[in-house]
Amino acid sequence: MKSTTLAISLAAALALVGGAFLLTGCGSKNVKTPAEADEIPNFHQFYFENQQAALTPNQLALYVDYSNCIAQGQHSAFFQAFEPSLTASAKQYFAIKGKNIEPHSVDSTYSLLRTIDNVSFADLKTAAERIANGNTEGVLLTDGEYYERSVAKGNDNNPYLAKAFKTWLKKGHDIFIFAEPYEEMVNDRAVQKKRFYFLFTDQRLPDNIYDRVKQSVRLEDFPGTSEFHFSVRAPFLYSPNGKGMQPSELLSAEVLKATGYYEVQEWKAAWKKTVEHKLQKAKDKDGKVRDGKPFESGIHFDRNILGGYRIDRLTAKVYNVNQEYSKFCSAKDKEKLGKEINLIECEDFVKVNDKQLAAKDSVEFTFAGKKFKPKKVLNGTPFNYTKIDLFATDISPMTNVYLPLFTFESLTHPGEQNVSVGASIQQCLIDPEIKELILKTPIYTLYIKSNKR
Repeated sequence: MKSTTLAISLAAALALVGGAFLLTGCGSKNVKTPAEADEIPNFHQFYFENQQAALTPNQLALYVDYSNCIAQGQHSAFFQAFEPSLTASAKQYFAIKGKNIEPHSVDSTYSLLRTIDNVSFADLKTAAERIANGNTEGVLLTDGEYYERSVAKGNDNNPYLAKAFKTWLKKGHDIFIFAEPYEEMVNDRAVQKKRFYFLFTDQRLPDNIYDRVKQSVRLEDFPGTSEFHFSVRAPFLYSPNGKGMQPSELLSAEVLKATGYYEVQEWKAAWKKTVEHKLQKAKDKDGKVRDGKPFESGIHFDRNILGGYRIDRLTAKVYNVNQEYSKFCSAKDKEKLGKEINLIECEDFVKVNDKQLAAKDSVEFTFAGKKFKPKKVLNGTPFNYTKIDLFATDISPMTNVYLPLFTFESLTHPGEQNVSVGASIQQCLIDPEIKELILKTPIYTLYIKSNKR
């Protein structure tokens, strides 16, 4: 009886250990890997893009606040430059008239925008939440004056858009806001207001509304009009040649795919003879080995790219995906695979050059110098597949920068300011879940196919 129990226990222990290796992705030796990296884009899409939240393309919903603000927009050069993108893209049209939101034929968008009558206040909250709860792009044109039956004189401090903003951002999408100042006469009083163009979109969506607008609107032609973007992830980073990161010539690398938010490279250089000897172990001017020479550079970023937060520091996290990628490639029916994989970070492999980041807002990767530990990362045969994610680790709020962009003179309280739009953004961004998503969402991802070490 004892020997049977021992045998079962030993088998269970071995199974547990084997299972641990399957889960970690760091540690197994000689993992057999595919010969080609051509499935990496599908691998990335399958595991790391939120398919449930993917937007249906070419189905934009346009919500228009029927107010003097939009009626007067016909005389605005900025509105005129903006309008063609809306008439070409809108597949749904809704008129916001007080508490009512009325659908209209999208074929009449051009004429509808030219026949707007003023209806005091508007249920902007419901309109924005309809967009946020949907699965298409949406645009909201408004002066920001929110209607609510129980509030007789407006909602000057009400963060009524916060819920819609949070819902949209938690799906991983983007919000762009254009704020155009204008003057409106109210009972012989000149009121300094703003015309808002809210774009609910996703920069990863081909031919999205923001890209369309930017083709016809050059913001530098409209002094005073501001653009604001916020998201839990950074949009495309800037590469001078449009080809993504620039690998060191010593790597004999080829960029197989560059998308603006992730890329795939193939390195043909030998690890020990070239990569480690000439890059990782490269000595500084004083003859000491610290971080070696950079192996990737060329990506620049705007520290204010997240809109409501400034990025103060970046870090790189490395994952061995040999096992996961091999399993993905060999699966005949990929829909039977689990949609989530638990990648374990392999430390002491890559780091971000903080000095280069601070001096030039440029991202530069080096190996971890003397701390370099390649065994857990490079266990594939005949090739290795590695995933490097770039994250923001330190961020600071920019409330004092963006709040003035969205503040305008109150229509119902002379001499006071309406801060409802800015307050909505602020309440959204201080939400712990939103901040956590920002810190946990990669800014950029680099996949590397390299030789067996």
